[in-house]
Amino acid sequence: MHVHFMVPGANTLEHLCGSSLASTRLRIGVAARAINSTKGNECSYGEDIPGKPIDVILVGKIGANDVERRGDAWLSKLRGARQEGTKVILDLTDNHLDAPSSMSNFYREAITLSDLIVVPSAKMKHHLARWAMSPVVIIPDSIEYEAIRPRQTRTLNGIWFGHGSNLRYLVDRIEERALLARVESLTICTDTNSLKMLQNARIRPCFAEINYVPWSVSNLGAALKKVDFAFLPVGLDDVKKSGAGPNRLLTALTSGLAVFTQPLASYIEFREYFQNIDDSNMEIDEDTIHLGKIKAGLSQSRIIQEFNQTELGLTWKHLISIIH
Repeated sequence: MHVHFMVPGANTLEHLCGSSLASTRLRIGVAARAINSTKGNECSYGEDIPGKPIDVILVGKIGANDVERRGDAWLSKLRGARQEGTKVILDLTDNHLDAPSSMSNFYREAITLSDLIVVPSAKMKHHLARWAMSPVVIIPDSIEYEAIRPRQTRTLNGIWFGHGSNLRYLVDRIEERALLARVESLTICTDTNSLKMLQNARIRPCFAEINYVPWSVSNLGAALKKVDFAFLPVGLDDVKKSGAGPNRLLTALTSGLAVFTQPLASYIEFREYFQNIDDSNMEIDEDTIHLGKIKAGLSQSRIIQEFNQTELGLTWKHLISIIH
């Protein structure tokens, strides 16, 4: 079986698994490793489809960069591949169908060219009900860090991490000084371009110390070990983000951190493990951090079992094998 993984800027398995996009790294990368590890399978990667018979194309996130040109090119290639009998699986992680964006036109046609659509959450599957004619399957993001038992400390150091497109939710909430009045420091870990934009942002005076950490798998892993809690406000009212998976929440819990966030749809099943920053009188202090770390410890056996990369890789491989 020859599977092509259609993603921008990744022409090797190593590039795919090292992508700065979690949706690429923890979804397409996990699938690619599983397919690549099976004797007799052949894998190819990138925007250009090899000039040979392809059994399955797994389409990852196209991204906003130069999307008008790239979208037309990808759609043309997918049409041609389908005419040759290739099966197409579309991995859709943000709701660009109901929330207009630069990627909407691409995804609205891509779903019509797909034999199967994979999403990270039940909410995203719900969003697709009026758009998709093909079957929709849920496969969550995997977890890429080893579990760390919660460390009981008396410090109040926090972290925010994620894609730069989520930073506006942090900036909106961070000015609520009653919630964060006792916090000692905040580490912000995201892509370099987003960090540069934050240098003169309005959040600078809110803390005695702000640490800006350029994102990489290793940098984030090291930063998570130095803090006590994760502060992860989300875009509850943003239709595009409402179907996002629980990756950031689970990463923080796996790292043994107290988590302060909001009840995003995919977070609801884990509500016993985080504290809701929208609750009245919520404050981040020693007591709530201590409670949050207890919750993180309780969550870890469940997370390790359900979101293991090896197990989810087998799920992807089984799905691709069936459609083939």
